[in-house]
Amino acid sequence: MIKRKGVGRRRRRTYSISGNTITLKFADGKTERFVFFVQPGKDGKPNSQYIQIGDRNFYVDNDR
Repeated sequence: MIKRKGVGRRRRRTYSISGNTITLKFADGKTERFVFFVQPGKDGKPNSQYIQIGDRNFYVDNDR
């Protein structure tokens, strides 16, 4: 399981990843759960630059 906390000016939120589920917890007590996984690359192995959260796909730029 991975857990992270983030604190912004007016926001406090945490997330945790367990298996293929990411759980987002917000300062107001709201909790949201989504399917989470790393998309496979051309070689069939997980490619950490392409992740999916719920029904959305994201590209992670590792060059920054």
